[in-house]
Amino acid sequence: MGSIDEAYLRNNVEVLVREGFADNPNDLIELAREVAKTALSDEEGRINPKGKYENELITAVFGEPTSAPQIRNAKLRQLLEDGKLKTSYRYLRCGRIGWISSNRQEWDRI
Repeated sequence: MGSIDEAYLRNNVEVLVREGFADNPNDLIELAREVAKTALSDEEGRINPKGKYENELITAVFGEPTSAPQIRNAKLRQLLEDGKLKTSYRYLRCGRIGWISSNRQEWDRI
């Protein structure tokens, strides 16, 4: 099961604003949400469905280091390669879901 960790997403947005790629962090987050919703309707879940780097800034917002080769902007690509942008994707192995206890003290072992 996968999800997006908003804390990492916001951190990446702050880095991108600091590096001059955007002026308003809230606008960039809203754009990322819109692009993500559009990707859900794409058969392959592509952020850049036209294949023309149209959303490479949003690709960087999600922080997936394996996406670096698909980013043309050298400065943006370098932020991913240097680890300044962190992956916002989080995965939970479904086998562990059954282990989750109602005892909150046990949650930290997941």
